[in-house]
Amino acid sequence: MGIVLLSETKKYITINIRAMKTTYKTLCIVALVIANVVVIENNAIAQSIVEGPNQGISTIVVANKYSTWNNAANALRNDKKYASVSLGTGEISDTIEVGNFGFHIPSDAVIEGITVTIKKGANTDGVRDNSIQLIKNGVVCEDNHAGMDYWPQSPAIFSYGDGSDLWSTNWSAADINSYAFGVAISIANASYMSDSAMGAIDYVSVTVKYRPHSITVKSFGAVLVNGKANINWTAITPNSNSIFVIERSEDGIETNPIGTVNETMGDQLMSYSFVDSLPLAGTSYYRLMEVNSDGETQNFEWAAIMVIDKISGMSLYPNPSRSSITIDFPASTNQSILMIMDESGRVVMNETLPASNNEMTTYVKDISELPSGVYVLLVNEDGKNYTKKFIRG
Repeated sequence: MGIVLLSETKKYITINIRAMKTTYKTLCIVALVIANVVVIENNAIAQSIVEGPNQGISTIVVANKYSTWNNAANALRNDKKYASVSLGTGEISDTIEVGNFGFHIPSDAVIEGITVTIKKGANTDGVRDNSIQLIKNGVVCEDNHAGMDYWPQSPAIFSYGDGSDLWSTNWSAADINSYAFGVAISIANASYMSDSAMGAIDYVSVTVKYRPHSITVKSFGAVLVNGKANINWTAITPNSNSIFVIERSEDGIETNPIGTVNETMGDQLMSYSFVDSLPLAGTSYYRLMEVNSDGETQNFEWAAIMVIDKISGMSLYPNPSRSSITIDFPASTNQSILMIMDESGRVVMNETLPASNNEMTTYVKDISELPSGVYVLLVNEDGKNYTKKFIRG
């Protein structure tokens, strides 16, 4: 929910004021909800994206066990050409590492899960996984997804992990995009009946599920305080190398950036603020724009405040309000009349305000006894009517 812009409407209301015995024709023009606009929740969370399956383009064999792999490069493509290793009874193979999977995930994406797929087979029962691990920045991670089942004698496809499995490791897009990201595999001959077991791999592929930079703006508002626009918002930014850009406009169409605020990464709701010391005369519209590290942008809701010319208008704040509203309007040397009307035009509150020698009059009105709803406030002084619509929350 953002700012609500309404077309200009004219509503003529006839009011019988006993004390004045005068009929006023009032013009109520409502252009926008001002002074305290709240965005209940603005979710800018993109749908998850799956990239892959990608096959690696490089392999190495780490000679750290008993038996080495033959034709290791055959593990790169789904072409029925196999990398293989022969295992004696109880032996464990060297580790074959497949890497450089060619991912191009946006730099500020949130990694959600990694799936490894291997087409594998054996010439006899007893061959099984010894280790199925991911490689991050050239280092083999601790989490081992090895299964206990024997490899089938007819090559078949097996998957490890899924779209919500991070393999007990924190991942950034840079980790996945790196040539040093990979899969490390070793196998074992768990049978003591065969001294000539052989395991074979046709290909290894990786699929990564991620979502683009996720941000939730929970609230956004602009409040005029001492002639300055205080802009405040709260947001959750789970993964961020980005900035908020505060934009300002006088018509809600043409915008100009007036400042930036760095995002704070985290899963908790964070508060942000920015002060516009020189808001535009009349109405100033404000909007958040987020710019990520790739230069991509996304825009959020508008909020607005109105700076009232002291000789020509009236301001009312906060709006909406549950307890009281403050009204600023040009002062008069004569008494003024203040009225509050409901949407039907019925006067629900009215009173006489004393004369003032100041340039502006500031008056605080208790509205806590009014039912929730939309109201029109009218101030008549020296034959001039000032009107504002407000919401009793």
